Amino acid sequence: NTHNVRSSPVSDTGKSFQRSVVRGDGRCLFRSVARARAVARGKAVPSERAERDTADELRHRAVVELKRNKELLQQFYVIEADFESYAKRMSSPRTFGGEPELLMLAKIIHAPIGVYICVKGRYKQIQVYGRQYRGEPIRILYSDGVHYDALLEIGS
Repeated sequence: NTHNVRSSPVSDTGKSFQRSVVRGDGRCLFRSVARARAVARGKAVPSERAERDTADELRHRAVVELKRNKELLQQFYVIEADFESYAKRMSSPRTFGGEPELLMLAKIIHAPIGVYICVKGRYKQIQVYGRQYRGEPIRILYSDGVHYDALLEIGS
């Protein structure tokens, strides 16, 4: 548990969060969004199967959006190899998601997604995708350069 002091357009001032560890199976970005979104909606942490199924559905929808936004993504983001290969690889449940997928996920769920890191025991917001959407952000924690966990508000 930690307490945030950062104030920004998507403010966390006065809120406390707790890491909720998700399985590191290539779906962690999608699992963390699925879990944080469920809890933000007042539901329980999903079962393993429900979380995996929701993560796979979010991935599928993100890949569809990637293809729809190909020109924009190629203009502003570095996507290794050619776009079609990237989209095909991203369709695999074992492929780690990143910034392009976070942009598409915010669009799909119509909510901001806040990405955090842990610095000296405190959670620090490093990016918000989908700032144009209203409401509380879905919060996820990025760690070890490869993994995402859900970041859940305590005592909301």
